[in-house]
Amino acid sequence: MRSRTDAEVRELLRTSAAGLLERLPELADELVKRGRDSDEAYRMTVPFEDHWKSTHEGLRVGITAILQPRHERRDVAYAQTVGRRRAEFGLPLDSLMRSYRLAAQVTWNGVIDIIGDQGQERLPALLRSATHVWHAIDRQAVAAADAYRRRENELLGRTNQRVNAMLDALLEGRADPAVAGVAAGALGLPEHGRYAVVTTRLPAQPDRVHRPDEIGGLRFLWRMRPDLEMAVVYLGDRELDDLVAAITPVVCASAGVSPVVRARF
Repeated sequence: MRSRTDAEVRELLRTSAAGLLERLPELADELVKRGRDSDEAYRMTVPFEDHWKSTHEGLRVGITAILQPRHERRDVAYAQTVGRRRAEFGLPLDSLMRSYRLAAQVTWNGVIDIIGDQGQERLPALLRSATHVWHAIDRQAVAAADAYRRRENELLGRTNQRVNAMLDALLEGRADPAVAGVAAGALGLPEHGRYAVVTTRLPAQPDRVHRPDEIGGLRFLWRMRPDLEMAVVYLGDRELDDLVAAITPVVCASAGVSPVVRARF
């Protein structure tokens, strides 16, 4: 009995896949519309054409995978590609996961439309096939999320390296006016303003130190050195006495403060 039901499930999935592939553009239209209508992040970060093409291809690869042996399936690899691209676009991960839940709903509704009118004798196989469909899409979603996180970490690492390089150039006086202007924009600093530099020795256990980006209403950009920390501080209209008062409670070693620098990046 079990083997007969398994054979019926496989046949039902093959029939469903063939029918879904015939309706592929229609399914892509529905999935993209529902996704963009319900999620502003998709509308704001992912161009419509890219969204539609990736959805159409994702559905095609995922549905085709139903007909393929596991070792030939490309659905997980394609989901990883989508995850990386969505991280590059800056789409929130929650939005990406919501799109896979919508894909499961649209795909399963398509299966019901194709198989649902074929009589109650196919109901047991239909119910069991639901497990296969939802599990396959869940596996794709997990792969997409993992790839998204890895790519996001890569992008953040590159951004941090670029920010640190620019901060080093400013602290060491290596930046010409053009580079300094770019650095100011990348670091979120005003091009015209009053600045100071703070230098403090590291405590005995520097791994436990976390310097806040804002202290006493002043903006700090910290940079670690082998035996000390340095920070560019945007003063605005504040004075050096305000800066000293702000850092005194958080510095547990000797520290120095530069004179005010009037910068024009």
